[in-house]
Amino acid sequence: MIIVLMALLAAVSVTGWMLTLDAFWGNEVLEEMHGAISDAILACALIHAAAALFESFRHKENLVKAMITGYKRA
Repeated sequence: MIIVLMALLAAVSVTGWMLTLDAFWGNEVLEEMHGAISDAILACALIHAAAALFESFRHKENLVKAMITGYKRA
């Protein structure tokens, strides 16, 4: 998931930058692509958060805390 999110963040950054260039200014296809990529980032982040909560309950340990602190019980 982290690779997907990083790729999507790179893609939304590139398309956003491209929209500032004279060659692509007002390009509706690129604007739609930029919007779709940002929606995909939001969807992936929500899926990732839901999966972390689900696995926390399934394994009976706080995985969200482990992601924040970097420590997980052995």
